[in-house]
Amino acid sequence: MTAVPPSPAPICHLLAPAYGHIAEEAHSAMAAQVQPIAQAMGWQLHWHESSKGRCLPGHWCDREQRLLELRQAFLGDVLWPVRGGYGCTHLLPALQASRRRAAPLLIGFSDITFFHCLWLRRGWGVSYYALMPAVPSGQRGRESLLRLLSHGRSQWGQEEVNTVTIGRDGMAQGPCFAACLSILAHCCGTAAMPSLDNHILFLEDIDEPPYAIDRNLWQLWHAGHLRNLHGIVWGRFPGCQHHHGPSLHDIIMEWVERLHIPSMIGLPFGHDPDPIAIPCGGHAQLSCKASHWRLQLSSQAIE
Repeated sequence: MTAVPPSPAPICHLLAPAYGHIAEEAHSAMAAQVQPIAQAMGWQLHWHESSKGRCLPGHWCDREQRLLELRQAFLGDVLWPVRGGYGCTHLLPALQASRRRAAPLLIGFSDITFFHCLWLRRGWGVSYYALMPAVPSGQRGRESLLRLLSHGRSQWGQEEVNTVTIGRDGMAQGPCFAACLSILAHCCGTAAMPSLDNHILFLEDIDEPPYAIDRNLWQLWHAGHLRNLHGIVWGRFPGCQHHHGPSLHDIIMEWVERLHIPSMIGLPFGHDPDPIAIPCGGHAQLSCKASHWRLQLSSQAIE
């Protein structure tokens, strides 16, 4: 009997599609963050040139180089940007032109929101709004991602997370989508913008003055993307709290009242130092009560 050769290991492509200087000496720290997850999932790692810190501070890696790497990664199994920054929007037209019915598993946050939007719009499967190798993360960030990748579900409550408050009581469920607010607002009117109807929407951002948070929310509202949500989860918005004018808390509470849907505030994901992974295109269940809250996440989309 002829032995059946083992299936090749899935290829995980690591690259920097957005600007963000990466020091060469940081590569060992990136590898240390990625390797336990890759080993647990049986992935073979492929580090592209843009991930190796060859770009000067204040400069993008060459656009053609980033586009070439992205096209190569698109043929693989996992696409894991090592960090965000600015520049994914340069590459969107090439992805939008693709006629592929499937895409690699996508992991990342921040500027990678552009890609998450396109993945959902094109029906390219569940993606993960989760840690990136060049951004230090704690144990919860790594374990929450691995839990979703390996078991397809995770759940959270006040026993595990003590930063959450309830904006509006209620229960909700539906497909979930997580995004950096400013990037999601910039997707409005583009071919990458997905429908968010009936979704549980997770929103976060970093280093934006509260008035800009409000302006981006109004942009999404006027474009019709916030009017048919089932629930909303607000992140912690690091660096967004202090500025002249209305406070971030006041602005969020105004939107809680305007949206009039179950809402929780202060979930650590995205730009948080130890972010919970969110399955974009997966499923979420919210139970929002001041005395007890619960969030259940599943990588399985429920029709």
